[in-house]
Amino acid sequence: MKKFSGSLFIGFLVFAQAAYAEEADQVVTITPGPFYIIAIVIGVIVSIILTRMARANKKVEVSGVVAPRAYDRDLENTIERQLASVVGLKDKSGEIARQLTAAVAQKVEHKVTEATAQMKSRYETVIAEKDKENEITHLKYKNVVTEKNQTEAIVQSLAEGLVVVNAKGEVVMMNPAAEKLLGVTKQQKIGHQLTEDLKDEEIVSIVSDTAGKGEKVVELNTMQQETKKIIRSSSALVENENGQTVGMVSVLTDVTKQKELDRLKSQFVSTVTHELRTPIVATQKALEVIGDRSAGSLTEDQARFLDIAKRNLDRLGRLINDILDFSKLEAGKMKLEMVDAEIGRVVQDACEGLSSWANSKEIGLERKVEPGLPVLHIDPNRIIQILNNLIGNALKFTPKGGCVIVEAKSTNGGTDVEVSVQDTGIGIAKEDLEKVFERFLQVGERRQTDISGTGLGLSIAKEIVELHSGVIRAESEKGQGARFIFTLPVKRKGI
Repeated sequence: MKKFSGSLFIGFLVFAQAAYAEEADQVVTITPGPFYIIAIVIGVIVSIILTRMARANKKVEVSGVVAPRAYDRDLENTIERQLASVVGLKDKSGEIARQLTAAVAQKVEHKVTEATAQMKSRYETVIAEKDKENEITHLKYKNVVTEKNQTEAIVQSLAEGLVVVNAKGEVVMMNPAAEKLLGVTKQQKIGHQLTEDLKDEEIVSIVSDTAGKGEKVVELNTMQQETKKIIRSSSALVENENGQTVGMVSVLTDVTKQKELDRLKSQFVSTVTHELRTPIVATQKALEVIGDRSAGSLTEDQARFLDIAKRNLDRLGRLINDILDFSKLEAGKMKLEMVDAEIGRVVQDACEGLSSWANSKEIGLERKVEPGLPVLHIDPNRIIQILNNLIGNALKFTPKGGCVIVEAKSTNGGTDVEVSVQDTGIGIAKEDLEKVFERFLQVGERRQTDISGTGLGLSIAKEIVELHSGVIRAESEKGQGARFIFTLPVKRKGI
């Protein structure tokens, strides 16, 4: 605006000078005094014009378009009066005022047109951007609504019960399957604690499991004892973007029939194996009598076939014992006879029992027991069972001329005793290490050998170690042998 006003002011001076030039024939000399007076008057006029322009620029409609301007007659009259008061310009004041007013009006109109066009362009750009933002927002909203409807449809159609609670334990979502399992309606539970009004149902673990890991089996005691329900609850915590817990999701599955089938299966296995043990023991005794030739002499072929029968009968006996132990562990009925015992003595007994087998295969069986190990509170027979399994597996999968080392030492600052069995056999691939303790499973090349087994030995060993509050693990590489390690806690004072 300053640049415009300065140019306009100079233009006024030039214009005034030209007006005097028109009368050059009549006016020969112009004194400096009137000329400066004219400049002052024109400066005042410019101020008036700029003031009117500033006020005019504020007259903008809501649409952003400046109101059109007409020729300003008042401005012309004002200029004419100012010029008329100047000596020597009285006759020309009207013409000069009209020309000045027209020039100013034209310039102002041009600036107004430019400003109007710029404002209109900016307004249209803003409107276009807002429309685009609204379109994107609407599209996102439609996508969210679609995903929400799909999620709700999936949740409603799940066969398992689904319950979602917030950080206060209040139910925020429940599908029809959960309503049926718990015997409640969604309307009764939304916004309320899940355990509220469930007087005879032990369902507290569904909302109180803050760990959010693993599974829990919950038994619902309904009004009729014969219609008990057993529900498996799998829970997971829900966290926001800041890692804060805001709720929990629980998936409920009715496992009543499955638990009943498991109970019947365990009962059947236990009954059958017990019934099989009697004839096996009787057959073993009879073979022993025949084998020591108490019932008469044997030919070489008879003795050989008798030995084959005895080995297979022993194998069948071990299989039945493994199944019985597994059944007891699964039912939680295995009882440990805990006594104070020296782990060195237990290791010695286990190695002596398998030394003849090691000698027959020409495999070295070594013991490394750290002196001064503390007394442990354990079931020695069960620990020997673990060692028999681990050493037996080492002898099975170690070739002739190999070596098996059984070691016992203190670890974890004397709080635990570590027992390990290491061999120089075929080893276990790293990807199979996590599977070696699974039930009825033999992994890798061990499965491909001609040495068969039940696939329960390591699983039973793991269960027995955990009953002793210990941990068992395996270390191995293919072709580099295997090492099985289990730890047992040292007896604490007062136990």
